[in-house]
Amino acid sequence: MIELQNTVLGNSLELSALPVPRGGFADVFADHIARWSARTGAPSAAQAVAADAARRLILAMDEGHVCLVEPKFADPAMLQHLFDSGMVAMHTDPGNRPMLLDAAGRLYLHRMIDHEQALARALDAMAAAPLAEAEPAAVIALRERFAHVPAGTLDGQQLACASALCSRLLVLSGGPGTGKTTTVVNLLAVLLAQTPTLRTALCAPTGKAAARLVESLRARAELLPAALRECMPQAAATVHRLLGYQAHDRRFRHHAGNPLDCDLLVVDEASMLDLALARRLVDALPAGARLVLLGDKDQLASVEAGAVFSQLSQQRALGAKQRARLAALCGVDPRALDDIALGDEDTLPAHVCWLTENYRFREQPAIASLANAVRDGKADTALAVLEDRAQTAVGRLPEPPQTAQLETALSEGFAEYFRLLAAGSRDARALLAALGRFRVLCAQRQGAKGVTRLNQLARRLLAQSQNVPMPAIAAERLVGEPVMLQANDYALELFNGDVGVLLPDEAGQLQGVFERSDGRLLHVPQARLTRSDTAFAITVHKSQGSEFDAVMVVMPEAPGPLATRELLYTALTRARLRVLVSGSDAVLRHAIATPGSRLGGLPDRLTEAAQARRDTLRAPATHESR
Repeated sequence: MIELQNTVLGNSLELSALPVPRGGFADVFADHIARWSARTGAPSAAQAVAADAARRLILAMDEGHVCLVEPKFADPAMLQHLFDSGMVAMHTDPGNRPMLLDAAGRLYLHRMIDHEQALARALDAMAAAPLAEAEPAAVIALRERFAHVPAGTLDGQQLACASALCSRLLVLSGGPGTGKTTTVVNLLAVLLAQTPTLRTALCAPTGKAAARLVESLRARAELLPAALRECMPQAAATVHRLLGYQAHDRRFRHHAGNPLDCDLLVVDEASMLDLALARRLVDALPAGARLVLLGDKDQLASVEAGAVFSQLSQQRALGAKQRARLAALCGVDPRALDDIALGDEDTLPAHVCWLTENYRFREQPAIASLANAVRDGKADTALAVLEDRAQTAVGRLPEPPQTAQLETALSEGFAEYFRLLAAGSRDARALLAALGRFRVLCAQRQGAKGVTRLNQLARRLLAQSQNVPMPAIAAERLVGEPVMLQANDYALELFNGDVGVLLPDEAGQLQGVFERSDGRLLHVPQARLTRSDTAFAITVHKSQGSEFDAVMVVMPEAPGPLATRELLYTALTRARLRVLVSGSDAVLRHAIATPGSRLGGLPDRLTEAAQARRDTLRAPATHESR
């Protein structure tokens, strides 16, 4: 019982630290709440209501929500039962209650609303922190980096850089191809001009995303002067590695008492940050450090509970003084910023920037049109793009696809990869490059259109390309089989989501070959790859942080909870050149009409934090006036 109480009251333990019987944690937690409530002497009716609420809350968290919203919580009798149980209190007076209710009727585990409150306080403090005026060298660098922008024209990337120069916090949202990484390179160049000794840390939620961030920064930094290029950060880490996650005691080495050693932290693919991890990351920032969060507010949220980035980036506003200051830095008339709402410059929306101009899809506008239609909830437009035979960047499989049609799509997509293997190639770099040009992205793991079946079909084609007897493929892995890691291996510096290829070593034994971000190859014995899956087809969630020349997007057979707008949008925007979609009109319409909402109260917590800060600032003046 003490362990459970520590878990839900916000101490270091997490739900996953507890042993879970076959009935599932929701039932276990409900039973604990009922017995805990009984020990306090609560009425039996109150015990039952609290236990039911606890079970529903855990089930909601399993679906990615931070809290539970039930219409019946608005009923006075139901509320009284919750409070009489001794298990629920208002979040403004929490005590040691395991569940807390906020003013909007959201029910939380104690530790989850604690995460929201701590994150909100930290971000609000950063949003409100005043910074000195930009140094002349930084202003010159800003103008130089955007000398190509016509005079008097407002450029979104330049505005983002100016905003970062003027504050400790920048939340930058933009779809793939809108120039987030280019903006970061220019931002770093401007900040380094102001502070040459700037200590910068780069991170992302996954190893793959961290590697891509470094690769992209290096490529774009080639255009910088040599002196600046040498100052650019050369490595990125996963968030867990940056924070020094210690698996043996489930703690982080870096926290408020032992902060990170950096002046600027850049977090890429921030839409993948769950609430708990975002709180840990912000807790570990040293006083005065800057934070830049990069992501796409329209993408899938994290696998774990929370939709932090989406909630942070939904609104943007500028204060009057801030508007004039940014306009001066960008060399434009302040009226050029009139389409951005007027707000308070000491709150978080004043530090949000959106990049909207897409550079990647200029040569393939059909992909942009399809993705934008999905993002905007326009099903008719999206289906029209899919049926437009005049363009070749977007295609569609017949529904339902027959096995032969799926095999043809796989054969064509992986044609170069299969050709290299059939020719006897064991060149890992060439194979990984070919593999990276195409991927199958599925909404689900099981079923006729799931990851498991698509991988089975692809493995059969792989075997045929090398004349491997068919009975052998079910029992053992094949030469050339791509594998994706399902867990981090810090000793090898390999991470969940990394993809390698199985190739024979000198003794003929299969080993996984992975390419690091610095280009080096890492050879791993197959015996060490027990937590890995075949990776011809992967889930859309696993594809976040990756890009491919072409993708095949495989939606479920029927409308359901997995088919959401964010999932379809995320899948489509993994492609650079071509998209092939498998999904019926009914499924696609359902997905486009179904935004995947994550319940949580972070925006309210930010409002509360700002109000508390202002009340604190007013308090001395009020006291003196008496």
